[in-house]
Amino acid sequence: MMSSLIEVLLENDCGRHIRDAMSYLPSDPNDLLFLLGQQNSHDLQLSFCQSAVLQILYCSSLFDENGLTDWA
Repeated sequence: MMSSLIEVLLENDCGRHIRDAMSYLPSDPNDLLFLLGQQNSHDLQLSFCQSAVLQILYCSSLFDENGLTDWA
């Protein structure tokens, strides 16, 4: 649901990245932040997940919402 909302709000298909990474994203908001701190340039799955987390945080900050509590 979050991915569709982001696509509508930002008027592009960036929600696709969130849908692609959804099964790999942790459910705990603190773990989402921990995920951003991980470094591994050879892990594409990690890169996709980090991109999805950044998009969630960006969209949340645009609309002054705490999107980390109910991002899924």
